[in-house]
Amino acid sequence: LMQVIFSGDAPRRGAAHALLEAVRSLDETLAPKGLALSCTGPHALEEATHAQARRDIGVHSVMFLPVAALIIHVHLRRLSLMPLPALCAAAAALTSFALELAVARRTAVDQNVPTLMAFLSISLCIDWSFFLLARFREEEESSLGVATHAELVHRALF
Repeated sequence: LMQVIFSGDAPRRGAAHALLEAVRSLDETLAPKGLALSCTGPHALEEATHAQARRDIGVHSVMFLPVAALIIHVHLRRLSLMPLPALCAAAAALTSFALELAVARRTAVDQNVPTLMAFLSISLCIDWSFFLLARFREEEESSLGVATHAELVHRALF
């Protein structure tokens, strides 16, 4: 049993990361011989939590995309409306990553921010575009038609 105590803020994080990487490397070397080596403590827990969150968010967001596309297609019953959620999600992801890059040039950004931004931008864009397209489809099927509704909205606003 070995205990390592870090003091200070900035050097502590770098030293803890280096120690955790060394322990992982030693564990991979010793595992075939039947020996296990691990680290505990707040730094190891924080790093393991961040790594698991990145894996979970990535897997769940990618795994849900075909299900969301199927639900949108079944509800809207029109293939011509399907590209809009994908285009909205791509535009939101590009915009958020461009803004994050500008922020990252000025200040330190947590390593989980890009994963969270991608997850939120894709999920919110698909959700909102589905809502808007569903409303569009309902108005299209109504007795007045889209042109009449557009004219009513235009008169109400102007």
